[in-house]
Amino acid sequence: MPVKQEDETENLIAIAREKNLQLLAARQQVMVMQASYKSTNRWRWFGATGVGYEREKDADGTRLSGPSLALELPIFNQGQAKMARSQALLAEAQARLREAELSIENSIRTNANTVRAHSEAATIFRDSLIPQREMVLARSQQEQNFMLIGVFELIQAKAKEYDAYQGYLEAVRDYWQARVELTRSVGERLPSDSVIRENTPSVKDILTPKGGMQGMEGMDHSKMQGMNDSKESDSMEGMDHSNMKGMEESKKSDAMEGMDHSGHDMSTMQKAESTDASNEEEGDPRAEASEKAAAEIKQIDAIDEKENEDETKTDEHQHKGAQP
Repeated sequence: MPVKQEDETENLIAIAREKNLQLLAARQQVMVMQASYKSTNRWRWFGATGVGYEREKDADGTRLSGPSLALELPIFNQGQAKMARSQALLAEAQARLREAELSIENSIRTNANTVRAHSEAATIFRDSLIPQREMVLARSQQEQNFMLIGVFELIQAKAKEYDAYQGYLEAVRDYWQARVELTRSVGERLPSDSVIRENTPSVKDILTPKGGMQGMEGMDHSKMQGMNDSKESDSMEGMDHSNMKGMEESKKSDAMEGMDHSGHDMSTMQKAESTDASNEEEGDPRAEASEKAAAEIKQIDAIDEKENEDETKTDEHQHKGAQP
């Protein structure tokens, strides 16, 4: 997230004048050149000097020996070249210092404006564009539910919402990149970095889902399956299952209504009837349901035979009426 309040440009320039390494190196070079110029100006009248020991032998055989001293008198050469060279080096160092100051000041102003522009863009995306896209998507979903628009219009609204999210992420990325360049120009951490450290979420805040999971830490969920099984078994206790068989048989008998049994083998059905009768004698509770099903099957067969006879008679009458 961008910082709520950015640093003032003049404050950043003042910090850069004291902390920027490029400016400090340029100032140190100027100080060295100033000291060199002062030393050259102080010793400009002294030329080349030589001290030594000499020994001579004359023609008559006498020998002379003793120390020697050579001094250069500043009559024509008064050190003008040395002074000019030292002065030029000092002027060059001062020019480089002014260039560095102007370059860093312009860089700070440019990067500060860039940071503010990207911050405004991210704020517009977050506060205006993204909520509007989400609202448009919600209304488009409602219209699509009422079949007022098609699926493609809904997909287009969703794509525009994703474009807004992507634009916001790119604006935040550009903001932090511009802020890094501003920090590099200043040469020191920005004063607003302290606010960033306070508002930066931790790894725990990012990984912990929302919805009140603080109290779930340290709990053992290995026995949850057994708890669910015990709850299901407890819920099944106290239920009367004596009528379940009759319910299933009644469902089967209801499903058999309306079926055509004209092509079925009735011998098997007779065997089933005899089996049902034996079960009834034995007192099987399924005997009653089987008897009802057999009676319904007989009724269905009788209705089917009657319909077949009516159709046959109708065909015969039509055939007789069609003869000349």
